[in-house]
Amino acid sequence: MPKFPRRVNPLILCLLLMFVPIFAGAHPVPAIPIRAYFQEDDSVTFRVEIETRAFEENPDQVQYVYFKDFLNFSERQRHELKSKARDYVRDRFDLIFEPGGEIEPDFKFEFTTWNNEPLRGAYDYVMLTGTWTTEVPEGSTGYKVKAGDKDQFVVESYQFWRDQPLERWAALWPNEMSFVRDLAKLREAEVATEVETHDFGPVVVSYLRAGLVSVFSWPGAELIIFALLLMLLVQEWKPRAIQAVAFLGAIALMLSLGSLGMLRFPVSLLAFLMGAGVLVIALDNIFRPGFTSWRILLVTLFGLVHGAVLARLLGDFRLVGDEAATGLIGFVGGIAAGLLAIFLVSWAITFWVRKPVFRRMIAVPGSIVLAVAGVVFLVV
Repeated sequence: MPKFPRRVNPLILCLLLMFVPIFAGAHPVPAIPIRAYFQEDDSVTFRVEIETRAFEENPDQVQYVYFKDFLNFSERQRHELKSKARDYVRDRFDLIFEPGGEIEPDFKFEFTTWNNEPLRGAYDYVMLTGTWTTEVPEGSTGYKVKAGDKDQFVVESYQFWRDQPLERWAALWPNEMSFVRDLAKLREAEVATEVETHDFGPVVVSYLRAGLVSVFSWPGAELIIFALLLMLLVQEWKPRAIQAVAFLGAIALMLSLGSLGMLRFPVSLLAFLMGAGVLVIALDNIFRPGFTSWRILLVTLFGLVHGAVLARLLGDFRLVGDEAATGLIGFVGGIAAGLLAIFLVSWAITFWVRKPVFRRMIAVPGSIVLAVAGVVFLVV
């Protein structure tokens, strides 16, 4: 039976700081898609989708509004949401025609779910979809969008010709300007075969950031705790590296399956398995301090569990078409970067400690504290 120290070594406190969440949120930061539908009669219809979370100070910490809850909203509440949406879009993007300049849209907002679909299911996300139809200003040769500077949301600019999505789009960070769509060549513009085609670079960068946020956030606390527990088994770099690769590989596999719509695990089951994983790995650290094939199996199995949880989170982005592959690459890259940072910091803190001291003063008490913290995070 291992002996536990009466006092916790200060190094343990350093380890604990690593899993204190940054409270970056439990859900993806909402994007603002603005779609322009150009027609042969020189009319254009603009459609913008606003999530109700976007009105909050910290939208990534707020739950989506589901249709079942929306049904209980009063007429006054619904009117206030539409009013907020009208005020919200004024400073979030500019619609610009060349050489005419900026135009002022007058959106009419209705409650829908994603992509202007009607609300039907109890767990459909409630969106505010604004629509405005106008004439293309006479003499205009180009169209572009400029993102505002009010917050850190991404503005997504799409264009359509006769209701068909055109090949190129733009993901804009605050104060960024999109490319100019040549209005004279709308007839010849390439049409996306399935959905809007997305430029590789901006999508990867956006989802790389989303992956990092997913690690260093409140729901990522269990992930950080599990990663730290992997580093508390032994000090040697090779076993640590093998565990890190097995863990990340399992996560990437489940994210890939999730992006294909092949995962359907209940939230309650995943939550139970995550808590069980923390306890099992902690007990393995305490009572089986050797690196064996059994350990690799455990890490892989519970890596699959964490991957399934992250796949549900990635599913909230509703990746479609070619964006699914590029978004997945970025998201996995962000997860990998976050975990690598955890592994490197934990190694830097502990590599110089003598093995007997590491085992007695860090590995055993650290595993106990992290196991308790993991269960607490799971319950609250």
